[in-house]
Amino acid sequence: MLDLFKVEGVVHYGIAGNANPSLNIGDVAIPQYWAHSALWNWQRYGSGPENQLPLEAAGDYTRKIGYLKFSDYTAKFKNLNGNLLNNVWYLLNKCGINQKRYSQ
Repeated sequence: MLDLFKVEGVVHYGIAGNANPSLNIGDVAIPQYWAHSALWNWQRYGSGPENQLPLEAAGDYTRKIGYLKFSDYTAKFKNLNGNLLNNVWYLLNKCGINQKRYSQ
């Protein structure tokens, strides 16, 4: 992945001691920047952009942003038939506010 994308930072999640050797288990570390990146819908192999996503009818997923087709990033050749990783879609989310459904 590092060879294919311009990576500006890496986040390690786990005990705080991995962020700074002077920290111990139980210490609280507050980052200057953070990203909430775990809200993705992994689409089944064989399904494509035209297929409805689970929970899409409820407004949980968007087609406006966050679509990633893994075979577009296959190293050294373009896989026109897709691959087993298939596609992921982003789940809209607002952090730090009431978690009510909303549309973009």
